Amino acid sequence: MHGQFPGPPKQRMFIVQVFAVIKKERGQYRSVIFPADRALEGAFFCEKWHEDEAEIVQVLERILHGAADVAAVLDQAQSIGWLGKLELTDAEAVLLGWRPELLGDSRGDV
Repeated sequence: MHGQFPGPPKQRMFIVQVFAVIKKERGQYRSVIFPADRALEGAFFCEKWHEDEAEIVQVLERILHGAADVAAVLDQAQSIGWLGKLELTDAEAVLLGWRPELLGDSRGDV
């Protein structure tokens, strides 16, 4: 039996924002994510709180793929917030709070 290989995970373009926020008397990070092609549809807005800088650094290292420098993103997040357009798999986007079921699929096809 020869099975078909599914190939690389599908990707979708997202708008991502990262902010540093003081919450519960300590610094935390908040990420906001939504599909770039549906940016004006509020129903697709998702967010996630990251407990500390170490957590958000791990996420950024996994998702940025060289599109931006992690240190530069953190610096901007701590001042005015960072905004970027990234091509991500659903698994990567979930790290930022994305819920793939919002678009009715889990493969990244749109």
